[in-house]
Amino acid sequence: MKYANLSKDEYELVNELLNITIKIKNSYDNLYQLEIKKQQQSKEYDEVVLKLKKYCKREDELYSTLKRNFSKISNILNFFKENYEDKLENSNFFKQILEFDDSFVVIRIITKLSKNYIDGFGKRIRTEDLEIFKSINNSFEMKKFILLDILRCFLSIATNINIDKIKYSLGYIYSEIEEEMIKNKFDVAKNPYISFKVFGQINKLPMEIINEISKIYCLGFYNFIINEMLKYDDEALENEKIKEELVLKQIFLRAIFILLDDETIMELNSIFHDRVDENNFENKDKIIEMVINSYRKVKRDRSIPKIISLKL
Repeated sequence: MKYANLSKDEYELVNELLNITIKIKNSYDNLYQLEIKKQQQSKEYDEVVLKLKKYCKREDELYSTLKRNFSKISNILNFFKENYEDKLENSNFFKQILEFDDSFVVIRIITKLSKNYIDGFGKRIRTEDLEIFKSINNSFEMKKFILLDILRCFLSIATNINIDKIKYSLGYIYSEIEEEMIKNKFDVAKNPYISFKVFGQINKLPMEIINEISKIYCLGFYNFIINEMLKYDDEALENEKIKEELVLKQIFLRAIFILLDDETIMELNSIFHDRVDENNFENKDKIIEMVINSYRKVKRDRSIPKIISLKL
């Protein structure tokens, strides 16, 4: 590994961050193994949750030492990017959340370091530039809220068909999901709250703008999932791992549709069929059927979330 650009303090902090992040992951792995054994209500499970809370508290303390220290954050971020670049560039999100592999340790650290950097950066901006920064940051925050709402619905659907491992992998890399999981002892909410509208309203955005922004981001997620699904042919579907990934992608597609209105969904359905017809896809009947089934489940899936907004 390349340690040359790190000071002694930074080197020690990197080791501490790695150690505590690995301990947190090991706790997640233990919880999953206990759930497999039907011991989610056991004393041992509760003890691991308490240990996880302790590790998370220590992790927060380590990151708090970095607040506003941009030089140190940049050096440590560069260290992780340089040493783990290949692992990060070749990542496959749906494969990773099924396997919950060691690359998540680095992803968690980089995510938290990046958040530290952005939070501190906002406090250093000149008053005259603050509104511009807030506008840009709010756009990123809105995307994050929309993704989290999709993930909450995604977890609800996946848990109903007994795909339990992903609640641990998603909790590990999304701090908001982690907070909810630990609070509820890793019971997934069957009817999660959808919160992106409240975030937009708090930031004084008209509801028309909030809906338009959510549509733009959802379409981006939709196009990504469709492209990911259509890259497989029937021969690839003989692979059990790919089958598992495709099931998750279909569930994610269903979760996206929950946030879209009927008109947009009908447009997407039409565009999808046109795309299939124009490209004359061969040997992809199973994939196409999975996408079509996702459209068919929209009405039922809309009963999953509780959508909250402010009364204006």
